[in-house]
Amino acid sequence: MQLKHGLISADSHVVLGKDAFAERMSASKWGDRIPHIVEATNSKGETGERWVVYEARGGRGFGEGFGVANCPAIMGDPFPTYPIRWEQVPRTAYDPLLRLHALDEDGVDAEVLFPNNPGGSFNQYKDPDFEIDAIRAYNDALSDWAKASDRYLPLAGVPYLSGPEAMAREIERAVEGGHKGANLNGRMPGGLPHLTDPVWDPVWDTLQTLLACRCISTVRPG
Repeated sequence: MQLKHGLISADSHVVLGKDAFAERMSASKWGDRIPHIVEATNSKGETGERWVVYEARGGRGFGEGFGVANCPAIMGDPFPTYPIRWEQVPRTAYDPLLRLHALDEDGVDAEVLFPNNPGGSFNQYKDPDFEIDAIRAYNDALSDWAKASDRYLPLAGVPYLSGPEAMAREIERAVEGGHKGANLNGRMPGGLPHLTDPVWDPVWDTLQTLLACRCISTVRPG
């Protein structure tokens, strides 16, 4: 990576294309549980679109402030404005090649990529098989960003419900696909042991080994 501007964003967020999960997850296995966009109505009777995940449990409610993408910085005035339909989302939000032009306009050399809706964490649906398939789809989609340019530094999502060995293997797989680190919650979900518990040693051993590849680990609070 060539540093032209002297600035790297350490906390950017990525918007995936609307078919990113559908293209990478089995429709016959998961059906409408695959993250996808639906028409919805909010409590004021307003219509729009929003992401739904694991629809059998997730419902169809239309958020009051957020629709299909959290991208107010590129929506123009008045700020903040959020798109409520996919057709309103600027392509610079989800097209990695077009986003490079936006980076140059803003004087940014590179971005560390954290998730936006529908997210890089799927443990809340309490389905380990779904979680790991959705995480793999998310990580594979971000690998395409890493292939598009070395200015993107994606952080892998991890399958908490599948155990430390599976988590470590997914981090290794993601790094092979171009990820530069792992996005870990500071507060573990569902009563799982804290990240400092020895049960997670396989994860930390893997991250330590990958430091030789300049892979970083990132722990997010909450």
